[in-house]
Amino acid sequence: MGTGHGGQGVEFIVGRDGKPRAAVLDMAAWEALIAWLEEMEDLAIVQAALPRLRMGPEKAGMLRWEDVEAE
Repeated sequence: MGTGHGGQGVEFIVGRDGKPRAAVLDMAAWEALIAWLEEMEDLAIVQAALPRLRMGPEKAGMLRWEDVEAE
């Protein structure tokens, strides 16, 4: 097996058949990937909540901060 440099902190391990078998990320690339995944997760949560949020605070069942602040 050999490695091929993929750029941007990523190396691909290639099998004898020439097909990629694994990817090795340096820490900067790993952290960037995790940050991107977290952003995508946050975006999905917001998109899922939008229909409810568009109903307005009362119909969406939102609570006033003053009512829950002490909890």
